[in-house]
Amino acid sequence: MEIEIIDDCRKKIEEADIVLLGFGREFNVHKEMILEESELYKSLDLENSPLEELEKQWIEYTLIYESLKKNDSNAMQSRLELYDKVADYLAIHNKNNYFVVTTCNDDIITKSKFDGQRMVAPCGTMKYMKCHSGCFKTVYETEEVYANLYSIIRKYVDKNDLTEMWSELKDAMPQCPMCKRVMSVNMFKTNNYSEEGYRSAWDSYMSWLQKTLNRKLVMLELGEGFDTPTVIRWPFEKVAAVNNKATLIRVNKNFWQISEDIEAKAIPVKMSGIEFLENMEV
Repeated sequence: MEIEIIDDCRKKIEEADIVLLGFGREFNVHKEMILEESELYKSLDLENSPLEELEKQWIEYTLIYESLKKNDSNAMQSRLELYDKVADYLAIHNKNNYFVVTTCNDDIITKSKFDGQRMVAPCGTMKYMKCHSGCFKTVYETEEVYANLYSIIRKYVDKNDLTEMWSELKDAMPQCPMCKRVMSVNMFKTNNYSEEGYRSAWDSYMSWLQKTLNRKLVMLELGEGFDTPTVIRWPFEKVAAVNNKATLIRVNKNFWQISEDIEAKAIPVKMSGIEFLENMEV
């Protein structure tokens, strides 16, 4: 039965003119899973360090960012393979007119085969930082910060001497130019989260979405619950309601239900999004 449902979904996607993909929180790889694989992280014994909580977070994201660059995390790699599987599937069937919305903030999808210009992640990214106190909404890129922190860590770990490392790391922490406090990575649900980090990509998404009206659109919503329903779940339902040619495929093990007003234009799939893709043949 499950294979038959997946086949029906495949047929809908292959018949579509346009495809909208929504990757929910189910696809987010928690940072603890990535750090557990890092021998460097284990050697630091960060919990017993003299760093403040925000400073510890910078060390964690530095190591995660480095793993993302090197692609040396099994947890990240398994998720990346799923993203690439979908991207390959769209390419094989000439579905070049697509957009990707994700509520994940692990940045793994940015390393996938999806076109970065056709993607928006409203829940934050490791690539931007902002004032933790909220002095302003401007966001800054983090790549140079990560590179500097990582070089310090690597230097002292290689010398097997961590005593001086903590002091040098404290001095290297990014500071707000106004309040001089340590800045924080711009992630949703963190203190003073700034929407400026995704505003440009969201505007591109809205412009693209306006052009889908009365065209054969398939929305594939994978593993999205109710943590942030205003990003994927409710907007996808709204599009299905106003576009007579739209089909919503909602894949979710716990929240697969469809509202009555769009049930004729929707396919509920009671299955995890990850399981759905693992069983989806390209």
